[in-house]
Amino acid sequence: MNDPVARLVLGTAQLGMDYGVANRTGKPAPATADAVLDLAWKEGLACLDTAQAYGESEAVIGSYLARHPACPIRVISKLDPALADAGYRVIAPDQRGYGLTTGWSADYDDDLGPFRFLNLVRDVLGLLSAMDIESVAAVVGHDFGAFAAAHCALIRPDVFRAVALMSAPFAGPPPLKAPVNVVDIDADL
Repeated sequence: MNDPVARLVLGTAQLGMDYGVANRTGKPAPATADAVLDLAWKEGLACLDTAQAYGESEAVIGSYLARHPACPIRVISKLDPALADAGYRVIAPDQRGYGLTTGWSADYDDDLGPFRFLNLVRDVLGLLSAMDIESVAAVVGHDFGAFAAAHCALIRPDVFRAVALMSAPFAGPPPLKAPVNVVDIDADL
C-alpha cells in the first residue's frame, strides 16, 4: 500500500450525530454525507471507522454501501463494549472475494475452485492460526458468509464451538452418498 491516502481511516461520528465542539449545524444532510463518502471513494480511501455510539453513522454508511456495491471501502465498526467486558474478542475479516481481499481472479470464465467451502474454511482456520487462537466460542456468518460459517462448524467443531447464521438458511451437509437415479435403458425396447 504505497498510496498514503489508502492508509488513512476516516472517522464517521459526524455522519450520524451532532459531533464536535465547533459544530453549529448538526449532522450533515444525507446528500452531504453521500458527497463525503463519494469523495472518500474517489480519492482512494480504504477504510471508514464507525461505532454504535456514533448515532446513525452505521446506518448512513450501510445505506451508502448498499447503493454502491462496487465500493471497496472497508468498514471498522466498534462493537458494544459489553462484549469486551464479558471477555469476548470479535474478529470480522473480509471473506475471500470480498472487500480488499487479493489472490483470486474475478474473470468471468475463471475457475471457481478457490471459492469452494473447504477453501473458505481453510482461510478462517489460517486467520485463527496466525492470531494464535485455538478455538472460538462461536462463528457468525451473514449472507454468503453464513454458508462458510456453517461449514466451519461442520468441518471443525473442535475449533468452532457454536454457529449463528444470519439471513441465509443452511440446508445441511451434502449427503455422503449421492442418490442414484436408476434408468432402465431397455425400457423402450
